[in-house]
Amino acid sequence: MRTKLLGLMVFSILLCLVVVAPVSADAPSWSCNGPYGGRVRALAISPNYAFDRLIFAGADKAGLFRSTDAGGTWQGSSSLPVNLTISSIVISPGFARDRTLFISTTEGGVFKSWDGGESWSLWNGGLSTLAVAQLAISPAYATDQTLIAATDRGVYLSTSAGKNWGAVGPSVTALSVAIAQDSPTASQSETRLAAFAGTIVGLYASTDGGKTWNATTLNGVPVIAIALSPNYASDQTILVGTLRGAYLSTDGGATWGETWLEAQAVYSVLFSPEYANDHTLFLGAGDGIHISRDGGGTWAVDAQIRDTVYTLVASPNYATQPLLYAGTDRNSVFVSADQGSTWAARNSGIANLPFEAVAVSPDFILDRTLFAGGPSGVWRSTDDGLTWQATSLNFAEVRALSCSPRYAADGKVYAATNGGVFISSDRGESWRGASEGLEVIDVTDLTLGVGSELWIATAGGGVYYSANDGASWMRRSTGLQNPYVTAIEWLGTEGGKVYLLAGTWGSGVFATSNGGLSWVASAAGPDTPLIRDIASITGYAGQKVSFAGTTAGAFRSVDRGNTWEFTGLLGRDIRGIVPHPDYARRPNLYVGTNLDGIFRSTNGGLTWSPLNEGLANRQIHGLALGTTATDVLIFAATTGGLWRYGSMPESPRYMTHFPLVFKLAQ
Repeated sequence: MRTKLLGLMVFSILLCLVVVAPVSADAPSWSCNGPYGGRVRALAISPNYAFDRLIFAGADKAGLFRSTDAGGTWQGSSSLPVNLTISSIVISPGFARDRTLFISTTEGGVFKSWDGGESWSLWNGGLSTLAVAQLAISPAYATDQTLIAATDRGVYLSTSAGKNWGAVGPSVTALSVAIAQDSPTASQSETRLAAFAGTIVGLYASTDGGKTWNATTLNGVPVIAIALSPNYASDQTILVGTLRGAYLSTDGGATWGETWLEAQAVYSVLFSPEYANDHTLFLGAGDGIHISRDGGGTWAVDAQIRDTVYTLVASPNYATQPLLYAGTDRNSVFVSADQGSTWAARNSGIANLPFEAVAVSPDFILDRTLFAGGPSGVWRSTDDGLTWQATSLNFAEVRALSCSPRYAADGKVYAATNGGVFISSDRGESWRGASEGLEVIDVTDLTLGVGSELWIATAGGGVYYSANDGASWMRRSTGLQNPYVTAIEWLGTEGGKVYLLAGTWGSGVFATSNGGLSWVASAAGPDTPLIRDIASITGYAGQKVSFAGTTAGAFRSVDRGNTWEFTGLLGRDIRGIVPHPDYARRPNLYVGTNLDGIFRSTNGGLTWSPLNEGLANRQIHGLALGTTATDVLIFAATTGGLWRYGSMPESPRYMTHFPLVFKLAQ
């Protein structure tokens, strides 16, 4: 059961409470409070940093973030699509005046902003591809309007501030670019530009600002990062990172020294802005940051960042404020204020961790607890999703989560992962593996039955059943025409029969009335082979209503999955579908889609309306509801954090006064 709200139809609770502050009258809205972290591939610092303290961070599938307090806090950009991977950010040298910056993406090409990143426009004229790995901007941009782009179809040049692009070669896949002034005495109008392009076959050089290119002697290795010395015009020094180590040249790429970190991919390279004096070099690799204080003679890896480092940047006023920023794989941004000697995470506001699943405590009205799961493991919140803590299950990719119906008493949480089933009996504090007997451990979904019964869906092994809370498993896939099961839902028991539905990747929905001993394909529909999610609830007049979220929209069944009817959202890729817990009286449905956000129906799926105002990330992969005394909260697992829809809670809200007994119909 993919992260369903385990709602109780009637709560009967004894409260010793009275409201001392009015219930919040704020209109429900979307907000994201983490979990914070995730992959940052690109960083850029304002040339006017000493005054504006402005930094930009480009995320993987979560958009652009900016900080106006030197990285203390971050805010997402609402004017850029979030379903893009930002590969680089370049800022005009005259940013204080022209407020211009560019970003490159691996799916959408180049975007330009004239207002400091507040709004953006596509700037792809002349590009034959939208896969742009990196941009470089001329140090004389104010007069020459020059940018260079590395793309999967070679190198492109623009001399019109990005308005028009032209292919200039090399025509092989380019991975990185850099540009610098190549004349120490030239006036601004006579500036000569040296440019370099890293490709899958080596490094190319240009001595005319990117118009023509020639191969250097560094060949036969993919060059993924390039840095030019701050004094390149006089020292001709280049530092490059490749898939097989880092290299340094002191003659403009004519010859190269020894290989550093030969067995590793080096994703980012950086000269100290004071390199002429301190001889300091930085390399970002899979095991963190490597630092040399003697021009590459000796190296030491920093023990504080044990993470892949994709990008490194330095403060423009480094001599007086030696700040360094690193963009990493899991923890977003780190900052050092002492030339790299010590580092601290600075990711508050960067909601860039992808999530696949969310589960709400059945006692949410009292404990305000929910769990989120994804590639980074399981996270827990005990305050409506306002703050988050990582749990010890941080080594597996979580596909589905469920809280025990008796969570208040047993504290059990169940996780389906690519490494099997894990169970916590202490509210997520610790986890135990529960995969004994599983021939396939790639678990895609799970559902809880009566007592200790548990069913799981697997990618390639069909359905498995446990009668003892995961201590042992038996395969129950007879009749399933496809072993790739993507969703499973327990419908309940009646007359000695145990009903379940299973959705597959390619063969539609299957039903069983004997707990999975045998399965039968649905007689009619859904009219799509790929089932993402299944939900069920007792509906009008006791009907057993089931809903299926598919790649072609939403479907409904009123006969335990034997037949299905289309119920809207044609062509939407529905990743999560959740009915209101009191569906019989309030036939509300909520669905989360892969690209189009959240939709709500108040009439059982007859009509739908979007619920996306303020929802910056609309790539929804999981959905759950939480009920309070005054609100129904929606929790959406996205490619960039866990998003929450509802009124913001007030605290403290209550004081002890006198016993009051009342029932809540959810």
